[in-house]
Amino acid sequence: MLVQVSMEPHELAKLRASDNDRQRIADVLNGAYADGRLSAEEHSERLDKVWGSKTLGELEPLIVDLGRPELARQQSQQPNQTWHTALPMLADLDTATGERTWAVMSQNNRDGEWMVQPRHTVLTLMGNVKWDLREAVFTAMTIELNISVVMGSVELWLPAGVTFVDQTTHIMGGTTQKGLAATDPNAPTVIVKGFTCMGAMVVYGAEYRTLGQRLGISRK
Repeated sequence: MLVQVSMEPHELAKLRASDNDRQRIADVLNGAYADGRLSAEEHSERLDKVWGSKTLGELEPLIVDLGRPELARQQSQQPNQTWHTALPMLADLDTATGERTWAVMSQNNRDGEWMVQPRHTVLTLMGNVKWDLREAVFTAMTIELNISVVMGSVELWLPAGVTFVDQTTHIMGGTTQKGLAATDPNAPTVIVKGFTCMGAMVVYGAEYRTLGQRLGISRK
């Protein structure tokens, strides 16, 4: 099933915020305090709300009066978004550095409606990473994942239509692709770079069926 990133504004606002999302808003507030647009009390109050927020919808109102009203207009003017325009509310803020995930002798799982940043660096050392992108919101048409696997494993579950590009290298490890579906020229591209060393990476496409699905006892 093709990932649907055509979302109404109220649906987008319900997405869970990451620590990077909160930090971007905190940076805007810090700048507003530094140039006198916020008092010390206002700055402190809003920062408390930033770090206590759970969704993107809670973050955006905290900066909407600080010279960024286009964030609110962007949502109201695009009720029917497509792959190309399904950008997060915070897309005009700096995302060049990307996000980083570490799984050292631990697990990191992501599924449901979560926001995939344009760049993400992942390191798993004797750990396991499982990312399900089938219901995710893509924030760019090209997603670059730099994944390093050392004596661990990584699972990626991709939606139908997405183009997968494998640019990984391997030392006593490898990448396995299972059930990748036909690509859609209007869908995003996921590029995976990095390496595996005595580890494994498995990429599951939309045509892959688990044992539970084949037996009709599971949807995923």
